Amino acid sequence: MGLRRLSLPFFNRTDNVKKLQKKQPIDEEVTDSPSSTKTDHAPVSQSLRAKSVGNISDKPSTANQDRLQGVSNFDHLRDDGFITHQDLEREARRDAALRPTKVIKQYPPLFPDFPTDSFVAAPDSEGLRLINKLRADLWCHIANMATLASAASLALSCKTLRYKLGARPWDDLNAPENKLEKVDFLLPFDEHYQHHLLCFLCAIYHPRKAPGKEKLIAQHVSRPVVNCPNARHLPLPRMRLTHGRELPFAFVQLVMRAYRHSPDHGLSVNDLARRWDCKDSDWSHRTRFMIYEGHLLMRTTSTTYARRRLQPSEQRLLLYSRSDYAPYFSVCEHWHNGDLLKLCKCALSHVPEEGQGVWSQLRDRPQISMEKTKTNYFPKLCDECKPLRRCPECPSEYLLELRFMEDKKDRVSPFKHALVVSRWCDLGDGRSPSSPEWASCVGKADYDSFARVTNSTLCSTFENAMSNGAPGQRALSLATKGRPTYRLREDVY
Repeated sequence: MGLRRLSLPFFNRTDNVKKLQKKQPIDEEVTDSPSSTKTDHAPVSQSLRAKSVGNISDKPSTANQDRLQGVSNFDHLRDDGFITHQDLEREARRDAALRPTKVIKQYPPLFPDFPTDSFVAAPDSEGLRLINKLRADLWCHIANMATLASAASLALSCKTLRYKLGARPWDDLNAPENKLEKVDFLLPFDEHYQHHLLCFLCAIYHPRKAPGKEKLIAQHVSRPVVNCPNARHLPLPRMRLTHGRELPFAFVQLVMRAYRHSPDHGLSVNDLARRWDCKDSDWSHRTRFMIYEGHLLMRTTSTTYARRRLQPSEQRLLLYSRSDYAPYFSVCEHWHNGDLLKLCKCALSHVPEEGQGVWSQLRDRPQISMEKTKTNYFPKLCDECKPLRRCPECPSEYLLELRFMEDKKDRVSPFKHALVVSRWCDLGDGRSPSSPEWASCVGKADYDSFARVTNSTLCSTFENAMSNGAPGQRALSLATKGRPTYRLREDVY
């Protein structure tokens, strides 16, 4: 065999052991000797210019060279002057164990599960220095005295309080039995999520399907405004408008968000106005909304044509729905505790008779009365059914009227008398369905309307804002003697 030139990496020990020296070639003479064939050991040439060699291999790779960061001293060479691969591996392990490691500064966890005082505020912050004066256990005692929503908000206020309170306020807030407290905690974030809407079933912000293009339709359950997985399985917060129509709380929420923050957060108040005809009866309905002092007010006007001298069964068919035995027009949940339907029947009794012509009178008897040929176009109600009525258990007011209107569907006798039932109600501020106004209208909270509404009626407030005029009616209680009787629904038909 001839001469073969090998390139072996080696290092010189200097003050800075991290600096890699240039590789120098080493000439090695290999002869054909019997000893070379009997062993696998590679002879080391005496022309080595350094005493330290690391990671010597027959075929050195670039990856192995990049991992060489230390210097190995072979102080225990073999007697025959050969170095095996096992010696090289042993020296590499020893150098890795003796290599000095960089001291890394340990920080506390970003979200500690338990209260800790490890986080120290900046010295230039006076407020945080005052917070650090109290220990973590004292701050936890203060948080336990507050509500869950207040404690979670306190932990979210700054990083110092987050470390001192730990994760317990948020863990307690995620419990299923504390859903209402979680909703109170999430309400202040309503301003920052304009393309999301707070879902009160899931207690989470869901993305809106069509921001700014939501429409109030009859089948709102099949087309909810948010991507809620429980929209079709759990009852959404809503209120009955009329027969077959409901008002979801999500639209009240969108309107009030646009009023408080910006138009991108919701809808305009005029987008909720609707006019439709009932498909199961002869009633027609109109709704109108307005915002007054941070509250959403609603007016619902229901109209139907009535005849003179209706029988009791005909009155019930005209007023009540046979599907749910509730009135066709808009009522609150306390309608059966008062005299609303009794007043409607009283108003129907004041419908005047239509005028009879001369030939009609002669057909009955040979006498003519000019008084019967005239029709009373402006009938008057009695002192019982004429005044404005207010529900004592919720912010709702009712007014009954008899009007002479034109029925465009009847081409023979288009002008008829119609019974008009108007309802004004306060839907609250739209923040949560647990607000006193909304919850009382759906029958889930107690409300004293005569104690809260004292200066003016909802009717006068709404009509003055819309048309600069209000019907001059005195307001009386809808219930008998000013108090609800809590009668069964079977007793009011």
